[in-house]
Amino acid sequence: MKTIGRRLQKLERSLARKIENRDDWGSLGSVCDEIVGHAKRLSESYGAAIRAELDTLGPVGLWCETVEAFWRITGSSRAATRASQRQ
Repeated sequence: MKTIGRRLQKLERSLARKIENRDDWGSLGSVCDEIVGHAKRLSESYGAAIRAELDTLGPVGLWCETVEAFWRITGSSRAATRASQRQ
């Protein structure tokens, strides 16, 4: 049982490093960092709030929000449909 416990601890440490390094963001990681950088120029607290929101959204959520914003900017009827579905 000791061996299994040590192996589980080693596995947990290796997984924790991966999560801390934000590897799950892939190519969107640089976009996320750029957004936070712009926010930090306004204030540190705003940068921290944006970082927390992006961490909550995750890469898929950021992608979805970006597409929704694009639809709104371009006046797509799809954006209006999606917005009405949320309400």
